[in-house]
Amino acid sequence: MNFIAPQAQILIVDDNEMNLKVAKGLLQPLQMNIDTASSGKMAIEMVQEKRYHIVFMDHMMPVMDGVETTQNIRKLPDEYIQNMPIIALTANAVMGAREIFKEAGMNDFVAKPIELKNICSKIRAWLPKDLIHKMSEPVTVQEQISEQDLPVIEGLDVAEGIKNSGSLQLFTNLLGDFYKLIDLKSTKIENVLQTE
Repeated sequence: MNFIAPQAQILIVDDNEMNLKVAKGLLQPLQMNIDTASSGKMAIEMVQEKRYHIVFMDHMMPVMDGVETTQNIRKLPDEYIQNMPIIALTANAVMGAREIFKEAGMNDFVAKPIELKNICSKIRAWLPKDLIHKMSEPVTVQEQISEQDLPVIEGLDVAEGIKNSGSLQLFTNLLGDFYKLIDLKSTKIENVLQTE
């Protein structure tokens, strides 16, 4: 992370609130203007209201997935929107996925869980060069915490969690969200298993 892009307009589309928080948290040091959409329908509306330099599009979403959303965006009668970079966010980076994304009109993809180095290289590749301001020193991604100062949470790799969420503060915040939802999610999983 040796650049900032304070004039960049970015849209992140994902139906999962925690994924949106993680992506925003990871990219926050780049000082970009980041909007989020929680559905394909919302993304289609937002790209018509504002000119985005890059759209990060989740692949798997209910109702309208990222592929279908991208196809609908590319059909809009606006040359800028038809050529705007759309990058898939996917946990499904299997053989053939790149062809599916390309056929749908996506320009590239980033594998989930998002790695900072990977997403930064995509931003550098697709963002207009005049929006990238190189820094003489690397942008500080997270506060430096020694291994012995990290909280110990049984069953969790806290260092890896912080690395994947960008900071201890965001990791702690996400952990709180997860804790609030775990009973609801585990009950749902148990019910699905029981009903096969």
